[in-house]
Amino acid sequence: MLLHRHSEPHAAAAHLASLAADRLARTPTARYRRTLILPGGDSPRHFLPLLFAQALDWSGLALLPGDERRVPPDHPDRNDAMIERWRRGTPAAAARLYP
Repeated sequence: MLLHRHSEPHAAAAHLASLAADRLARTPTARYRRTLILPGGDSPRHFLPLLFAQALDWSGLALLPGDERRVPPDHPDRNDAMIERWRRGTPAAAARLYP
Protein backbone atom coordinates (compact mmCIF):
# COMPACT_ATOMS: atom_id res chain seq x y z
CA MET A 1 0.00 0.00 0.00
CA LEU A 2 1.31 3.43 -0.91
CA LEU A 3 1.45 6.01 1.81
CA HIS A 4 1.40 9.70 0.98
CA ARG A 5 2.00 12.34 3.61
CA HIS A 6 0.86 15.90 3.14
CA SER A 7 1.47 18.74 5.55
CA GLU A 8 -1.70 20.60 4.57
CA PRO A 9 -5.28 19.31 4.21
CA HIS A 10 -5.61 21.08 0.86
CA ALA A 11 -2.57 19.24 -0.57
CA ALA A 12 -3.93 15.89 0.59
CA ALA A 13 -7.37 16.71 -0.83
CA ALA A 14 -5.87 17.79 -4.17
CA HIS A 15 -3.90 14.56 -4.40
CA LEU A 16 -6.97 12.43 -3.62
CA ALA A 17 -9.12 14.39 -6.08
CA SER A 18 -6.52 13.79 -8.78
CA LEU A 19 -6.41 10.06 -8.04
CA ALA A 20 -10.21 9.78 -8.00
CA ALA A 21 -10.55 11.78 -11.23
CA ASP A 22 -8.00 9.55 -12.93
CA ARG A 23 -9.92 6.44 -11.88
CA LEU A 24 -13.24 7.91 -13.00
CA ALA A 25 -11.76 8.95 -16.34
CA ARG A 26 -10.59 5.37 -16.95
CA THR A 27 -13.97 3.83 -16.11
CA PRO A 28 -15.93 2.93 -19.25
CA THR A 29 -19.13 4.93 -19.63
CA ALA A 30 -20.70 3.34 -22.71
CA ARG A 31 -21.78 0.06 -21.13
CA TYR A 32 -21.82 0.82 -17.41
CA ARG A 33 -23.42 3.48 -15.28
CA ARG A 34 -20.78 4.75 -12.91
CA THR A 35 -21.73 5.35 -9.29
CA LEU A 36 -19.75 7.41 -6.82
CA ILE A 37 -20.71 7.00 -3.17
CA LEU A 38 -19.73 10.18 -1.36
CA PRO A 39 -18.86 10.74 2.29
CA GLY A 40 -20.97 13.15 4.26
CA GLY A 41 -20.47 15.49 7.14
CA ASP A 42 -17.48 17.77 7.43
CA SER A 43 -14.88 15.25 6.17
CA PRO A 44 -15.11 15.91 2.41
CA ARG A 45 -15.13 19.74 2.53
CA HIS A 46 -11.60 19.94 1.08
CA PHE A 47 -11.88 16.99 -1.32
CA LEU A 48 -15.27 17.19 -3.05
CA PRO A 49 -15.05 20.74 -4.44
CA LEU A 50 -11.70 19.84 -6.02
CA LEU A 51 -13.08 16.58 -7.42
CA PHE A 52 -16.21 18.28 -8.78
CA ALA A 53 -14.06 20.82 -10.63
CA GLN A 54 -12.37 18.06 -12.66
CA ALA A 55 -13.13 18.08 -16.39
CA LEU A 56 -14.70 14.61 -16.64
CA ASP A 57 -17.74 13.15 -18.36
CA TRP A 58 -19.97 13.61 -15.35
CA SER A 59 -23.17 12.97 -17.33
CA GLY A 60 -22.88 9.20 -16.90
CA LEU A 61 -22.18 9.38 -13.18
CA ALA A 62 -24.61 8.82 -10.31
CA LEU A 63 -23.75 10.52 -7.01
CA LEU A 64 -24.98 8.86 -3.82
CA PRO A 65 -24.46 10.23 -0.32
CA GLY A 66 -22.99 7.37 1.70
CA ASP A 67 -24.60 8.36 4.96
CA GLU A 68 -27.32 10.71 6.05
CA ARG A 69 -27.75 12.39 9.35
CA ARG A 70 -31.23 12.67 10.73
CA VAL A 71 -32.00 16.23 9.75
CA PRO A 72 -35.12 17.61 8.06
CA PRO A 73 -35.21 17.42 4.23
CA ASP A 74 -34.83 21.21 3.88
CA HIS A 75 -31.96 21.54 6.39
CA PRO A 76 -28.78 23.11 4.85
CA ASP A 77 -26.52 20.59 6.64
CA ARG A 78 -28.03 17.57 4.92
CA ASN A 79 -25.37 15.69 3.00
CA ASP A 80 -27.25 15.90 -0.29
CA ALA A 81 -27.71 19.66 0.19
CA MET A 82 -23.99 20.11 0.87
CA ILE A 83 -23.08 18.01 -2.16
CA GLU A 84 -25.45 20.06 -4.29
CA ARG A 85 -23.89 23.33 -3.11
CA TRP A 86 -20.34 22.08 -3.79
CA ARG A 87 -21.12 20.85 -7.31
CA ARG A 88 -23.24 23.82 -8.44
CA GLY A 89 -21.46 25.65 -11.27
CA THR A 90 -18.89 22.87 -11.73
CA PRO A 91 -18.57 20.13 -14.36
CA ALA A 92 -20.05 17.74 -11.77
CA ALA A 93 -23.41 19.51 -12.07
CA ALA A 94 -24.01 17.16 -15.05
CA ALA A 95 -24.01 14.13 -12.73
CA ARG A 96 -27.24 12.83 -11.26
CA LEU A 97 -27.52 13.24 -7.48
CA TYR A 98 -29.68 10.69 -5.70
CA PRO A 99 -30.60 12.19 -2.31
